[in-house]
Amino acid sequence: MTKKQFIKITTVDECLNFIVVRLIVLVVRLTVLGVRFVVLGVQLVVLGVRLIVLAVQLIVLSVHLIVLSVHLIVLPLRLIVLPVRMTVLGVHLIVLPVRLIILGVHLIILPVRLIVLPVRMTILVVRTMNLNLILTIYGKKLKNLVK
Repeated sequence: MTKKQFIKITTVDECLNFIVVRLIVLVVRLTVLGVRFVVLGVQLVVLGVRLIVLAVQLIVLSVHLIVLSVHLIVLPLRLIVLPVRMTVLGVHLIVLPVRLIILGVHLIILPVRLIVLPVRMTILVVRTMNLNLILTIYGKKLKNLVK
């Protein structure tokens, strides 16, 4: 379709149907977007957990090196500096994945909120249409009773 096509709407029901269809399409698109954000958030959480495991392994290695360097007092004190630096690096490497996990959790919560909002809007529209239909039916019955 190269040209824009205009839909001819003649009744209120057609207008409501058109709006409901557009809202459903919007809900589906927002749901797909939300699912993509959830997947990204889960991937970030997994990455963060892997980095924490790596950092803990680095800390364990550095503690072993510190113990070894203390036992080898004969060697110069420079051997102690390296494991201490590695320990500091390991601690810093724990902070980064924790931040990534927090970001991942936020990226999971946000799309859930984005999914819930259009669903609530759709439910509200459907309830309004049901109320309109009920009022229309009772209105016709009242007109028949008055005649």
